[in-house]
Amino acid sequence: MRRTTAILIAAAAVLAACLAEQENTPPTPAGDAPQITYVANGGFLLEHGGKKVLIDALFEAGAGAFLAPPQESLGQLAEARGPFANVDLLLVTHSHTDHFSPKLAAAYLRNNTRCQLIAHKQVVDLSRREEGFAQIRDRVHEVNLEPGAHERLTVNGIAVDVLCLAHSPYYVNGHDVNEQERNLAFIVDLDRTRFLHLGDATVENSMAHLSGFPFDTTPIDVLFLGYLDRSPAARQFIGRKIKPSRIIAMHVPPAQLAEELQNMRRAYPYAVVFKQSMERRSLRIEIDFRNLRGDYLGQTPPGATPQEFARGIVSTYDQEHSAPAFSPDGNEVFWTMNRLPGPDNEKPFNSVMTMQRENGRWSAPYVSPFVGMLVFSADGRRVYYSSNRPHPGAAVQENQKEDIWVAERRGHDWSEPKCLNLVARSPEVRFAAGPTIARNGTLYFMGYASGLQANVGIFRAELMGGEYSKPELLPRRINLPPFLNWTPFIAPDESYLLFSSNRRDPDHDAGDLYISRRLADGSWTEPVSLGEPVNSSRQERLPGVSPDGKYLFFARDMPGRDDDVYWVSAASVSVLRPLTGPAKKSPK
Repeated sequence: MRRTTAILIAAAAVLAACLAEQENTPPTPAGDAPQITYVANGGFLLEHGGKKVLIDALFEAGAGAFLAPPQESLGQLAEARGPFANVDLLLVTHSHTDHFSPKLAAAYLRNNTRCQLIAHKQVVDLSRREEGFAQIRDRVHEVNLEPGAHERLTVNGIAVDVLCLAHSPYYVNGHDVNEQERNLAFIVDLDRTRFLHLGDATVENSMAHLSGFPFDTTPIDVLFLGYLDRSPAARQFIGRKIKPSRIIAMHVPPAQLAEELQNMRRAYPYAVVFKQSMERRSLRIEIDFRNLRGDYLGQTPPGATPQEFARGIVSTYDQEHSAPAFSPDGNEVFWTMNRLPGPDNEKPFNSVMTMQRENGRWSAPYVSPFVGMLVFSADGRRVYYSSNRPHPGAAVQENQKEDIWVAERRGHDWSEPKCLNLVARSPEVRFAAGPTIARNGTLYFMGYASGLQANVGIFRAELMGGEYSKPELLPRRINLPPFLNWTPFIAPDESYLLFSSNRRDPDHDAGDLYISRRLADGSWTEPVSLGEPVNSSRQERLPGVSPDGKYLFFARDMPGRDDDVYWVSAASVSVLRPLTGPAKKSPK
C-alpha cells in the first residue's frame, strides 16, 4: 500500500508550478466532448481522452431519500463489466454508505487489476477489513489530509489534485455528527478538461479552505455541486473564484426532484441535472473561462451590422430581458434573463446575471442578489433596478407594487438595497419599472399611463434636494397613443432618449428603436427611427449604450430563441453620430 502525507508548503509550491504551466491550456476541443454518466447520488463515471474515472459510485444503499445504483449496475460494478469495464481510477470522497461500500470497492479492484483507488485513510481503514485486501493493497493510495490541506497525485496517467474539506454539518442534539468525517474533493484532469467533485462538502462552508487553492490559474471546467449549495455567497464564490464552465447538480433526492429542479434553476440557471440512474450525457465545453479576457467579455467588436453579443454567455436560449449594463470602468456587467416554463421549471422566473473582471480575467456568470432590470449610475457607485420585493421588515404582499430600488457599492459588493418609494409618493404611477438614469440623477422609467397600449408610458423624475420629484409622463410625441412606447434609455447628459415603439406598423411590427433629442428648453424632438440594419421585421427593444459611447446594445426577438442581445457600432448609426449634447433651441 502506498501512503502519501501532506507537506503543505512543499506541496503548494510544486502545485503552483504545475498549474502555472497549464494556465493557457486550451479548453476541450469542440469535437471531443467529455462523456458523463450519472450512477446515483454523488456517483459519476467520467470518460474523456481515452481515460475513465469513477467517483463515489461504489456503494449499495442510498441514505434515507437518496438514490442508490440499480441492481443491474451493482452487478456490473462488482464484476467490472459493461460501462464500468476498464476504469483507470476510482475516487472516494468519504466513508458514508451512500458514497462508499468497502465490499463493492474491493470486488471491483479484484476484477479490474489495472484500476487504482485514491481515498482518505478513514476509507482505506474500512477497506482493510475486507477479505482479500492484500490482493489490492498495492493499488490503493491512502491520503491522510486534514481540512484545508491539499496535494497532487498522478495515477495511471491521470493528474488529480486532492483537497481535504470539512463534510457539511449535520446536527443531532446540538452536536455535528459529521465533525470527524474527512471529506476529500478531487480535481481530475482528463485531457486538459478539469472536473471538481466536492463530495459532501459545500462551497458555502468551505470558502476559507477553498480560497487557499490557486483557482485563479486553474479555473474548473465542470463542477459537481450539492443541490443545496446555492446561497448568494456560494454563487458569488463559484463565479468569481472557481469559474466553472458547467455545473452538475448532485445528491438530489428523487422524491423532491421536481421541486429541487426549480430551486436549482433559480440559483444556477444553466446547471445540468440528471434525472435517472445511468443517464449519460456528452458535455461539450463551449466557453473558455480559463482565460476570458478583454473588454466587453472579450468579444470581437461589431461594425455597422448588428451582431449577436456573447453567444452562450449573455445571449442564450432564454429570454434576455435587458441590455447588458457595464460599469463605467468596464469591469462589471449585469443583465436580466427570463426563463419561461419548461421541463425543469413549471413556473417562469427571472434572474439578474453578473460577471466581474479581476486581474484581467472575467469570472463565470452567476446569479446576482438583485432581481429586476438594472443600470449603473454614471460614476459606478450605485445600481438602480426595479423590483416588487417587500420592504425590509414588511410582510410579502400578493400584489406588491414594483418600484425602483438603489444599492451602493461597498468594496467588491453592494449594500442592502433601499426603495426610492416613487410609487408610494405618486400612487397614480401604479408601478415603476425599467429604470435608466442620467448623470445628474434624473430617472426615466416605465409606469402606468392610461390610453397607451398595455397602459405603459415613459416617465421622468428629477432628483431635487436628495429626493425625487413627482414623476412626469413624457409628452405625446414620445408616449404616442395608442401605441406601445417603452424600454427607455437616457443619455448620461440627457441629450437624447432611446426607446422602443410599434408606431410604424403595429399590425405587422412589434416594435422598433427610436430616438428623440432633448432640447435646451426641456422639450423633445419628434422621434426618429434608428432605421436598418438596427431595426428589422422582428421586435427590437431594451436599448442601451455602452459607458464609452462606442456601442449600441439592444434585444431582438428571434424565432425559437425569444430575445437575444445584439450590439452594433454606435458610430455606424447615422442618427446617433451627431449627438454630442443638447441642442440650444427648440424647433417651432
